Amino acid sequence: MTNLPDESYLEFVIRIYPDHNGKTKAISKLSAGDEIEFTEPFGTFQEKEGAIFLAGGTGITPFLAIMRKMYEVGKLENSLLFFSNKTRKDLFLEKELRAMLGDRYQNVITEDKEDPEYYGEIDGDYLKNRIGDLSKPLFICGPPPFDKAMQEIAESIGIETNNMNLSS
Repeated sequence: MTNLPDESYLEFVIRIYPDHNGKTKAISKLSAGDEIEFTEPFGTFQEKEGAIFLAGGTGITPFLAIMRKMYEVGKLENSLLFFSNKTRKDLFLEKELRAMLGDRYQNVITEDKEDPEYYGEIDGDYLKNRIGDLSKPLFICGPPPFDKAMQEIAESIGIETNNMNLSS
């Protein structure tokens, strides 16, 4: 869910994979008026000023509500977002993210070499050169391999484990 708690609607970010036989394929076949059932979210992130957000694909979803709220109350100025996707076409909400964060919003494209402005991997050097203050709170959310890799990279550059907020 990406909406704020006081909003009267629910908003979701769901990437549809039509070639997969899973939940997203079933979701893609829903029509207006179809009923769906939800469970509670598995975990929550609490907003922290000056945070570093590392999002892999739809792992951006839980960060959206946090960043929108922080932006609304003027507490997003010192935060950074690194948004990793396989290709540029996988990016979404770029205009909103850029409006909230300006140059503190970084796209990282991992598989599309045709986009040299953003192409690359998030590694220790990449993060160290862009974060500066390694004592800032760090939020990580993405697919399990992304989460694991980002946690290991963060630890390798000296970010304390107790300063990390993980999706799992």
